[in-house]
Amino acid sequence: SRDGKTVHFEVTADPTPSRDIEQCTHSLRMSFRELHRNGVLLEPVILKRCLHTIASLDDGMTFGFSRLTLQRRRLLDVEGVDVFRSLQHVDVSQNAIEDIRPLARLPLLRFLSARRNFVRDGHPLLSLPYLQFVDLSKNSVRFLEGEFDAPSLLTLLLAENRLCSVYASGFPALVELDLSHNFLSSLPDIEAPLLRRLRVRHNEIASPRGIEQFPHLCVLDVSANPNGSLVDMHSCPSSLR
Repeated sequence: SRDGKTVHFEVTADPTPSRDIEQCTHSLRMSFRELHRNGVLLEPVILKRCLHTIASLDDGMTFGFSRLTLQRRRLLDVEGVDVFRSLQHVDVSQNAIEDIRPLARLPLLRFLSARRNFVRDGHPLLSLPYLQFVDLSKNSVRFLEGEFDAPSLLTLLLAENRLCSVYASGFPALVELDLSHNFLSSLPDIEAPLLRRLRVRHNEIASPRGIEQFPHLCVLDVSANPNGSLVDMHSCPSSLR
């Protein structure tokens, strides 16, 4: 504790080699391919059954559905969801969805869980003005690169994807980033000045280079990388010491 604040530093031991994770991921993908062969398209009748919670919109005069829950429905797509532009909370996890671009046409979206799908590109979502939480864990995202405009995004979860590089800007409010179980060879180069929790366990990172760009970091998990903890405390932000 320093100045009345508690600082956490996580480095957990995990002997499992990262290549074993690739093998496990492959097995998981095979099961999802089976799901994909037996998947279904999102039909209006399914969509309407899964809408719930009516809320007032920003003007206080208009009401609409604010929540959509479509977990474990073997869905191949989310076409038609964008008709309900009042949606703020969407959960489409554990399906067989590849294209999430229709969700990027929800102007009021604040929460999205799309974990355990086949999503390859999450970029379209990362310019929504009110989006605060995104979970794209256990998908097939390969890159997070470019200039984004995500002024409200607080949490971005991209664990267990196929990420090889992260080079991005436009995350002024981001406080939590999970890139565990990917194929990164370096710490993320991301413009996130308020980042407090960074998890990059089970990657191929061998150097702490770039850690100084996160001056407010309180939790850093770098376990199961080539050099163990790999962090020189002298190069860490003061918030981690």
